[in-house]
Amino acid sequence: MDVAMNSQCIFVVEDEFLVALNIQRQLQKDGFSDVQIYSEGEEALQQIHDHKPHLVLLDVQLDGDLTGIDVARKIREIYEPTIVFMSANFDMIVDLDDPEWVNQKYITKPFQFSELKQVLNTIAS
Repeated sequence: MDVAMNSQCIFVVEDEFLVALNIQRQLQKDGFSDVQIYSEGEEALQQIHDHKPHLVLLDVQLDGDLTGIDVARKIREIYEPTIVFMSANFDMIVDLDDPEWVNQKYITKPFQFSELKQVLNTIAS
């Protein structure tokens, strides 16, 4: 894993607190020092200017008024971090052939941390 990437901020936007906490702990164990967790997209959007995350791990279904898809679109209007969607049903929610999502990275839940690490390694290279 790229050491420079380990010093970057990561947002974990996940409405299941224990899942978010587990991801945060695993990332910190892997050397990522700044991992912020949010249960609602609105929270993450409020913090995006202060933290400027390099990576956003974003659940598609969130608490609050915004879906992960809505949050991703709003983030891209403000800032250009790498976004990785996390969902059990991503292909049922989004048309993967739509040009907006063709190159999108996502991971299917439930996942093992080793799968997430593979995605992170792909992003870092």
